[in-house]
Amino acid sequence: MPEGEGSYYSGADYWKQFQHIVETNLAGVKSAPVAEAEVEVIDGKLRFNRDEAEVSIYDMSGKTIFHGTARNGAAFTPEQSGTYVIAVDGKTQKVVLK
Repeated sequence: MPEGEGSYYSGADYWKQFQHIVETNLAGVKSAPVAEAEVEVIDGKLRFNRDEAEVSIYDMSGKTIFHGTARNGAAFTPEQSGTYVIAVDGKTQKVVLK
């Protein structure tokens, strides 16, 4: 199961049948660079380095967490750690926040 989700899974009725539940990093890649490093992870926050950009942030289930315009230096802090897909002007980046 994904890192950080152990308590969620171990509390679910179906998963209680399993004796040994292991959390693992399923993301494979911690971050894939976007041209000009448009998004950086700094202190658990997503920081956007463009003068102005259309930004969408999705969780791994595909749910939109944020959609709007980000300006230079703007930061976004998701409510939970995890893996997110960030789209900046149509270019995507996968990031893991711990």
